[in-house]
Amino acid sequence: LFIPPPTCEMPPATTSSSSASNPSAVANSSASTKNATSPSSGSSSSTTTTTDQSNPIWIHAWDDALANTCAPRQCIAFCDINGSSDYKLCMAQSLTYPVMRFASAASSSSSAPHSNGAHDQHKLRIFRGTGLLHEIPLLEEPVALKSYYMDYKAPRVPLLAIASGSNVFLLKNLQPFYQFRLPEMEINAQEMEIWNDLRENKLDVLKAVNELKELKDKDLMLTKRSLEFLSLDNGTGSLEQREDLQQFVDERRNFPLKQTSVITCMEVLKKDKDEDDSVGCLVLGTEDNQVLVLDQSASRVLKTFRVPATPVSMSMSGKLDVDYRIIVSCRNGNVYTIKNDQISGIVIELESQPTDLVTIDKTILIGTMSNTIHCYHARSGKKQYSIYLPCAIKARSGKKTILNLFTFAIKDMEVLDMRGSRNAKCLIVALENNELRVYTGKQLTNLIKTPDRVAGMRFGTYGSETNTLALTFANGALSFKFVARTAKLEGKSQTGPPEEQNTPLNLPKRTKLYIEQTKREKEYAVEMHRIFQRDLCKLRLTTAKAYVKILTDGQGPLSYSSGSTLRLNAQVQGLGPLYKIRLAIQNSGQRAMHGIPILMQYNQGLYTIERPLMTLPALVPNIPYKFTVDVKHNNPEEGLSEPINIFVCSPGSSIPIITAVVEMPLAGEI
Repeated sequence: LFIPPPTCEMPPATTSSSSASNPSAVANSSASTKNATSPSSGSSSSTTTTTDQSNPIWIHAWDDALANTCAPRQCIAFCDINGSSDYKLCMAQSLTYPVMRFASAASSSSSAPHSNGAHDQHKLRIFRGTGLLHEIPLLEEPVALKSYYMDYKAPRVPLLAIASGSNVFLLKNLQPFYQFRLPEMEINAQEMEIWNDLRENKLDVLKAVNELKELKDKDLMLTKRSLEFLSLDNGTGSLEQREDLQQFVDERRNFPLKQTSVITCMEVLKKDKDEDDSVGCLVLGTEDNQVLVLDQSASRVLKTFRVPATPVSMSMSGKLDVDYRIIVSCRNGNVYTIKNDQISGIVIELESQPTDLVTIDKTILIGTMSNTIHCYHARSGKKQYSIYLPCAIKARSGKKTILNLFTFAIKDMEVLDMRGSRNAKCLIVALENNELRVYTGKQLTNLIKTPDRVAGMRFGTYGSETNTLALTFANGALSFKFVARTAKLEGKSQTGPPEEQNTPLNLPKRTKLYIEQTKREKEYAVEMHRIFQRDLCKLRLTTAKAYVKILTDGQGPLSYSSGSTLRLNAQVQGLGPLYKIRLAIQNSGQRAMHGIPILMQYNQGLYTIERPLMTLPALVPNIPYKFTVDVKHNNPEEGLSEPINIFVCSPGSSIPIITAVVEMPLAGEI
């Protein structure tokens, strides 16, 4: 699995003092002198300047400008390799890492006597104190490096897991322990049938190309062999092309069609306890959109989840046997949550691609390529706040402006989990402009300048110091910083409105006019309310007087005189020119009424009513009486209509008891 490590320890890196083998001693001496000194010959205290002197957090312990090491955060881990409580820094390094600027110098060292040629491009480097302890060549480019415990047996020696390609290599005591390989992917049945026919010469190569293209157009995932086979097709169908395709088939005729995915990211999920030395399980993200949860021995797959896109980074919280949550950021720019064997329906959609992902307690912090850090609640997925960072740095060459390989500002993110006499959790952010920032919530707690662009960093225990930050830079330098015991990580509490509220905004004219009117209404609110109430009372009084006048004059559509106990309901039936007006009269009083006349007032030139005057019989209380009045329209072809007034009169008064206005419809021709 690996090239065995050397039998003897390698000499430490170039330093001016070999007595600083324990980083804790360096930290104590640095804290006592209040000045950061470095035992390395290629470093000095002036390389790291603190811009926030009011709240110093970091104690510069040691750095090595000639370490020739560079790795991302996923390939850096602190590990107690021998179980002696002396934690080492493990780093899986690859010369193909794009931010490395010393790759040519490092590759030239492969001509040394102990060099292994191509294996020197990928190395596992172990640092202890201020020197290099071991250097183990790797066979493939590393993707991630993690340290975890597989059981509770004494002595407690952790495993070192290195994800590379389709394999996870496990080391114990820096010796090969086990190798896990991803299970083979399921191949489409139609693709398998095509290759079986090609193997038995039952199918022409050009016809096979067309059939594979049809499968590809259907968005089916083809194997690597099929994609290489399609790349040989130039669309001409010439004899030379046919020979190349046939040669490709002949070379692979005796090999079965297989396809294995590739690991893209790896994390460790605690199994039953939330402690540093508790048993963990590896969680792998693969290129075929799968998230695999392995058992503690990494020998078999416990759970398999499929997400909509390829995972690029993950973060764990909780315990596998109790309650766990896996946060996965994918290449489609979305962040998904796997909770208790199910993919949650809460999806976080980002405006740009995520660069890194960390979790602090119940919050998810996501750095994006738009130079912004978004904070979301882990359970609900609601956005809490955003931190906007400076833009990326551009490199100038003459009169032209050349963008760097990574044009986004956020280079790496890590959680500062301070332990010891007091506990605190903060966010560490490394930027393109060589800034190292510490955020408590959304408040900037500390900012320092680094000598070069940070390539990767890891916070944890190094040696016997529990609060250590290891930094690797693009120029190959390595640096260690400790958190000061007196560091203030709680952040400053803000009271009152934010400072941005005092900054005037450039508003349009219509908005300014609206704001001015709003201010005027606030200033004269009492006077405006009094005037409004006065006018409203006047309007109500005028309306009430007019309504009373209409009722008393009998000009309303249905008017009653005061003290009236009769109720009248009039309805028109018919389409014309013949109508019927149905009258329903009821006495709601206590005594019967006699000799009540009903009079019809209408346009005699337009309508004809046989009985325009009727005298009602005795009206017994609470009994409805119904009458019918026949109406004829004299000139229906003219299309005219007028209302008919119905008056229920009183024998002893000139004011009608009830007045009703019946709106007649237009007459239809027969």
